[in-house]
Amino acid sequence: RWEMVMLPGFNQVLNVWQPMYTHMFEALIAAEPPTPQADGEKGKEPSEQGWYYVHLQTPGGTTNLMNPEYNLTVGSKAPLVGVLMRIVAAQRTPDSRLALVVQGMSRVRIIKQTQGEPYARATVQLLPDD
Repeated sequence: RWEMVMLPGFNQVLNVWQPMYTHMFEALIAAEPPTPQADGEKGKEPSEQGWYYVHLQTPGGTTNLMNPEYNLTVGSKAPLVGVLMRIVAAQRTPDSRLALVVQGMSRVRIIKQTQGEPYARATVQLLPDD
């Protein structure tokens, strides 16, 4: 959850230094990125491989991460529509920050929060562009 806006098709370099985000992205990129499978992802191009996360533009950004009023539930103050983001490249900098190149892929809706700490996780639904 960030204060900045991201949109599908948008590319951005993120300079990640906050401990909660560093932890989240390190956990994500520690795993091998998903690759197209024989049956489930036949149409997926190699250029779409990478790690994925959801970007939510939240008022107050990190100041509201642990605020229960911003849990990812219907009726909370948190936005429940965000952008599925693909991490195109990740690099650790000498001062322990993470430099990430990310690309907005599609709009998504949060269906159900599945984890709150140390970072939020949720089941999401892709929203088609009309």
